[in-house]
Formats: sequence, C-alpha cells, structure tokens
Amino acid sequence: MFVISNVDNVNVFNQIRIVSKWAIKRTIAKHLTYEAGIGLGYRYAFFDEQDYFFPPEKGFAVLDLHIRLGYTF
Repeated sequence: MFVISNVDNVNVFNQIRIVSKWAIKRTIAKHLTYEAGIGLGYRYAFFDEQDYFFPPEKGFAVLDLHIRLGYTF
C-alpha cells in the first residue's frame, strides 16, 4: 500500500481485499462518460497483534462504492 501523510510514524499494514462489484457505464454527449458501481467483499489484514495495544480486526466485510467521470479524446 502506498500512503502519503504529513503525520510521523504512521502504521500501515499489508492487507488484501476481494470485492465482487457491479457497475454501469454510460456515455453523455460524444466524449463524456460516467460510471457508477457498488460492491461487497471481504478484507483481511496481515499484522502482528503484539505491535498494537488495541489491535484492529483482522478480517471483516467491506462495501465499495464508486462514481467516475471520464472524457474520451
């Protein structure tokens, strides 16, 4: 994972997400497109519990939503 932050000592751990998604994409005018999608899946984090005073959950369900705008040249 790539993180940009202005906070020192940010803890980032490896994780994997498997999400099944449904999306719809449509064209507006000649070059403008929009897309909307939703998905439900599972996330699992790889970390040592001894590294955290209150360790986060290792695995749980996730909801993924997106809206995208695009322009085709």
